Order: sequence, then C-alpha cells, then structure tokens
Amino acid sequence: MLIYQIIIEYDGTNFVGWQIQKNGPSVQETIEKILTKILKEKITLYGSGRTDAGVHAMAQSSHFISKSKIDNKFLFLNSINFFLNKKKIFILKINKKKKIEKELKKIHKKIKKNKKYQISLKDVIFLESLENDNFSIPEVIGYEAIKKNNSPPLELLNLVKNNEIGLFLLRMIELIGEDEILDLDSQTIYFINHLFIKAGLTKFRNKILSIVLPDRREI
Repeated sequence: MLIYQIIIEYDGTNFVGWQIQKNGPSVQETIEKILTKILKEKITLYGSGRTDAGVHAMAQSSHFISKSKIDNKFLFLNSINFFLNKKKIFILKINKKKKIEKELKKIHKKIKKNKKYQISLKDVIFLESLENDNFSIPEVIGYEAIKKNNSPPLELLNLVKNNEIGLFLLRMIELIGEDEILDLDSQTIYFINHLFIKAGLTKFRNKILSIVLPDRREI
C-alpha cells in the first residue's frame, strides 16, 4: 500500500464544505469519486483541515492510501483535473508520502550527530506544519514542551477558534506592521505560523515556511 499527499485548490461556492455531509455535495466526496474512478479502487481522502459551506481553499493538503503505483505524476494530474476542473477543483501537486517521511528521518539522523544541536522554534514550525499535513513525526523528536511554552496570544487564538478570520488577519497586520518576516523574533514567527495552521490558511503558512526555514544541507 502506498500513501500519497495531494495539494488542492478549489472554489467552494457550490459545496457544503470540505467534509462529506448528507445535505449536499462536498469537496472531499467529489475528489474521492474521481480518484476511485481513475485508480479503479475505493479511495478515501484524509484531510488536514476543513472548510465551511461556500468557503474557498488554496494549497489545502490531503492524503489517500492506494494499491496503485503512480509513476507518471504529470499524466495522473492531467487525468484527474480533466474531471475536477469542471467543478472548480484543482489538484496542484501529488507527492509520495512515505518518501517525504523517509527524508525527515534522514534529516533527524544528521541532526543527532551534532551533539550541540538543540531543537529550535524554527524546527518546531517545520515539524508542526508536517504534522498538520498528516505526516508521521518520529517519536524521538520531542517538541511538545516547546510548543506549550510558546503559546500564541489568547486574543488571536479566540478569533481563529470563532472563525473570525477577517478580524484575525487585520489584527495580525496591526501587530506585525511593516516589519519583514525575517526581522521578527522566532517566537512571533512561530505563533504566526501556528495560527495560520489553526485558521486553515495553508497558502499563507507555506509562504512563511519558504522564507524562514533553515537550510539543513550543511548539517
């Protein structure tokens, strides 16, 4: 069995939301039907987030388990998008999940060789993002204590919890001001990324990751 991650973008106007529901068509159900048709086996999608009725999404992550080996990703994406594009759903990318998790373990082994190295908040940003995308994090990488000691402001957490995303983003702009992301301290970057995850703002989260993640090639 193989695990595949897909990155999804969609217009949610005509859907009851991401998750399968009895009261109308959902994004999850629509993609599952097409995957089942193309791969000729029952496919179940596991999402890392959810959206409400009529809500759009950019770069949302999900994964599925299949007996089929997808060798030609370009052909696969063209085939599935041929059906999905009519419903304003787009699969942007597909990755073999086990390969990504294997690479994570390799990185951890390299880090362990450096006895002076300690897990930083920027590491936690990366690990928490992977975990949110349903990747398995090796148990030996303990970072829960760091997360607990760097909880975001309660005001912002409550805005996200109450789904007041517009107010949340306005408040974030007020707090950050004209500062560049790299000029912010690690704790601030962590709680921004954490809140983007909680709010389901995956595209914003990915932009943060592309800017702030350290380069491990020299470890």
